[in-house]
Amino acid sequence: MYHAEPFTVLYGVLGGLFVALFTIWLTVRKFSRANAIALIQGQTAPLAAAKAGHKALFTALICAVGAIALGFAMNDAQGQMKAGGFFGAGMLLLVSCLCVCHAWLGKLATTGGASFASLSAMGWRGSARRRGRSLACIGLLACGVFLLIAVGAFRLDPNEGAGQRWSGTGGFTYFGQSDVPVLFDLNTKKGREEMALDADAIPAKSLVQFRVRAGDDASCLNLNQTREPRLLGVNPKSLEEKKAFTFAQGTGWEVLNNSEVDAVPAVVDMNTGMWMLHVKVGDVIDYPDESGGTFKIRIAGFLANSVLQGDLIISEKQFVKHFPSASGYRVFLIDSADPKATDAALSFALEDYGLELTPATRRLAEFSQVQNTYLDIFQALGGLALLLGSVGLGVVVLRNVLERRGELALLAAVGFRKSALHWLVLAEHGGLLVLGLVGGIISAAVAVWPALSNPGQGMPLRLLAWTVGSILLSGLLWIWLAAVAALRGKLLPALRNE
Repeated sequence: MYHAEPFTVLYGVLGGLFVALFTIWLTVRKFSRANAIALIQGQTAPLAAAKAGHKALFTALICAVGAIALGFAMNDAQGQMKAGGFFGAGMLLLVSCLCVCHAWLGKLATTGGASFASLSAMGWRGSARRRGRSLACIGLLACGVFLLIAVGAFRLDPNEGAGQRWSGTGGFTYFGQSDVPVLFDLNTKKGREEMALDADAIPAKSLVQFRVRAGDDASCLNLNQTREPRLLGVNPKSLEEKKAFTFAQGTGWEVLNNSEVDAVPAVVDMNTGMWMLHVKVGDVIDYPDESGGTFKIRIAGFLANSVLQGDLIISEKQFVKHFPSASGYRVFLIDSADPKATDAALSFALEDYGLELTPATRRLAEFSQVQNTYLDIFQALGGLALLLGSVGLGVVVLRNVLERRGELALLAAVGFRKSALHWLVLAEHGGLLVLGLVGGIISAAVAVWPALSNPGQGMPLRLLAWTVGSILLSGLLWIWLAAVAALRGKLLPALRNE
């Protein structure tokens, strides 16, 4: 349901009005610095191209050095700080690329900036006629591609390294849940005998068992606000020995053994902690215990995207202390060299316990699909916006060519064919299109570098290649159509006006 507050609308109106007035002020200020003759000739830049170029190169150098320094500074950081640092470095590099383009266009505007040895060189030279307009085209395309790739970097790939301990599956084959608690330790010989469990199909220490205190689903599959997430109790040693999962923040599973007087240390999936519980590492929350009171839980670590999403995990010792009547185990992480044999053995032994076995990759994919769906929507909208932006580039081309019909008529009069003039326009504005795409891609590659090194992160290279390729082809098509439309008809009237 749509919801609006008066102050929000007022802030939006005032913000838009301020931006518009500030833009008008900057434009008028720029025109006021130019003399009358320059304005008549269409020259509004008060500074010499060389001086402006030197300032742009100096700014580009500072931004590039800042990007490198920030990258090195964030190299040892973790989690969101590292991602934010590299995103800032990518933005600085994007600004540096735009400043280099500005200086290069300024150099082309001078007499020695380019030669006229070919039509392509003449086209490149022509892009410096309206340097601000050309730089705006490059900047808009570069920023659009930068955001498109940056969003794509947060896509999750549940199958990447699925059999490795660092992955979101923890290297486990199955995630199991039972309706009735299992009262025996299935990793021991006695426990397997009591449950009539095939020791060959389920070797010792192939299971990690969790005690469960029922609660709300705090995973991304639940759209409601969660107050009491499900609580799991585990022996930290069983996970630490296997080096299971990757910590986005925190030191490891041994943190659950820390003895604290005021709070019980807990580990939670980062998505659950940040977006569902709205907590960060170090925060303390109140949780109801069995006696009707509450005890404090301190968030001691964040797991990277994992199959344990939606649960708070504490040590089994602390779990038994606060929930002494919650006997047995109801959640299992299972290693298996032969999934079919393991499935058959556990299903037979625990058929009266309501055991449900889910492949770990499938469970992780269900969680990842939510985030990936949002990212697909953002990328589709972003790609559509860039495609529409390429239409805008065609409009800019049409305006530029219409303003230069006299110049193009002169070239036609001295022997240039219309096909050559079409190529001249395509070389000029196609170069701006390529510069914008390349600058955005290079800057985005720096910004998303730490995200690609995280477990489960998967850049959709094929989708991005198709999107960027479509933008390139669409831009070239609109440039060509704009050039054809502007050069239609006779150019003799335009030549007479020169």
